[in-house]
Parts: sequence; C-alpha cells; structure tokens
Amino acid sequence: MPAIQVSEPTSGPAVMPRQYTEVQTKATWADDWETQKYLEPLTAAQRVVPSMVRAEMRYLYGKQIREDTAALAWETPIDLTGQFCRIRSLSAQGAVNHFVGIFVDETTDAAAVQKSGEDLDKPTGNQNPIAYDLTHSQVGS
Repeated sequence: MPAIQVSEPTSGPAVMPRQYTEVQTKATWADDWETQKYLEPLTAAQRVVPSMVRAEMRYLYGKQIREDTAALAWETPIDLTGQFCRIRSLSAQGAVNHFVGIFVDETTDAAAVQKSGEDLDKPTGNQNPIAYDLTHSQVGS
C-alpha cells in the first residue's frame, strides 16, 4: 500500500524536515538487509494492469570522490540482478518501507573510458538497476 506523508498544519511559513531515503539489498531472503550507501532511488511507481509496480535506482561508477571520502577512487559497476531490494524513508519517527522487490534488469549510460595512464580502459557512467515488486514476481516458481 502506498504511504503518504501528511504534515501537521502550521501557523505560518515553515521549513519541512528533510526526508531521507535509503536502498537496501540482500542476496537471499534469509540474509540481513544491507544498506547501499551510493544506490540512489529515482522512481518507484504503483501501477495497474497490464503494467507492473517497478522501481529504478542510479549508481554512479568511475573515478570520483564520494561524499564520505577525501580522495579520488575508482568505483566499479555493481551486479544486483537477482537480489532483493527495498526502498524506505528515514525520519525522526522511524523508517517506512515504500517498495520491496527484486532486481531483474538494468540500463547503463557509459560516459567515458580512461584512455591513458594507470587507469587504462576503466569505464565511467551511470548504472540504473530496475526492480519489480515482489507481489507480482514469479520468484522461486
């Protein structure tokens, strides 16, 4: 069921508290959820027949500085196909699950390939894993 955040009325202009989201994955259903710090949820859409509920994420790979590091490092593409995922929002009130599914596909936007130096032939780009909702999947059948 979709969740909607409804705010309390205020007497004047107010800054809404930021809502953080996270993506978590696990290889098998028995495993614990593992937070993917750099996997960003782009869309999670509820749909009706004949479409399926799906979510798309983005993962940036290549030479970059992440927000929690101080030096350039190579991030390689990740393989999430067949893994379970969930998208949830985090707030002071707790976590709310918005989507639980399984990765079945991905698109990749290659931006460049290093052509010289020690990092020869390493790619840079966007990886967009796509997951479908578990309520309509045929997992295990």
